[in-house]
Formats: sequence, C-alpha cells, structure tokens
Amino acid sequence: MDSDKYSRLVTLLCPTCGNSLFEQSEDDENQEGMIHCPSCDRTMSKSELIRENGEVVDGAVDEMNDELLADAQKEVLEMLRNAFKGSKYIRIG
Repeated sequence: MDSDKYSRLVTLLCPTCGNSLFEQSEDDENQEGMIHCPSCDRTMSKSELIRENGEVVDGAVDEMNDELLADAQKEVLEMLRNAFKGSKYIRIG
C-alpha cells in the first residue's frame, strides 16, 4: 500500500478566534515552545493547541482509518483471488 496516500494535512485553529496563522520564535520550532496567535493575542503551547483541536484531528484520523480499512479489504480480496485463480473448487466473490 502507498503510505503517502494516507497522510493528511490538518489545519489547527486558534480556539479563541479561529485564526489558522500562528507565530513561533525560531529557536522553539522543534521544541515544546509557545505559539502566539497574532489575531487575538493568545499564547499557548503546541500540546494545548493540538488538544484544543482534538475533534478536527480525530476526524482526520477516522477518515484515514476508513480509507485504510477499505483499501486493506480490497488488497486481501485481490490476494485471495490470485492465490486461488484457476481452482474449480474454490471461488472468491
């Protein structure tokens, strides 16, 4: 399966004003630094921002899980068809 097919870009929104653009100091980019919303002047940590956007993240994960399950079922069915191809005793629907 192509793993790139299942990657998603989830836009996180400020829980106060709904803005999607944030500021972060350059020395904090890869750490648990503070994120600042320039629209409403709220400052929060990355983990707080992710937690506040939990429904959006969960929705993206659920959508990805549904696609992954459907594709896995198709792939297993195709593998079974190929494994028993030509057999007059076993038929895969």
